[in-house]
Amino acid sequence: MKIDAKIEFSDEVAEKLDRNWIRVPVDIDYVEDNEDSVKTWVMNELEEMFSQAFNYEDFKITNMDEVLEEIKFDEFEDKIN
Repeated sequence: MKIDAKIEFSDEVAEKLDRNWIRVPVDIDYVEDNEDSVKTWVMNELEEMFSQAFNYEDFKITNMDEVLEEIKFDEFEDKIN
């Protein structure tokens, strides 16, 4: 299952890409329920989308709590089914 991470770029990156934000689908079956895992997934997706390197300071996931909650719920469902 995938959930969209809402990404807000830093000012420098936003100027370079000519956009302030983007949605990145996160496949919750392949990430752990912690911020670093989600950020790494998003960073890798951004690098693939834009063919350039990114680091954690280049973007902010504005709905991180929602993404983590969905991952935890999915893991909970897997345990009870």
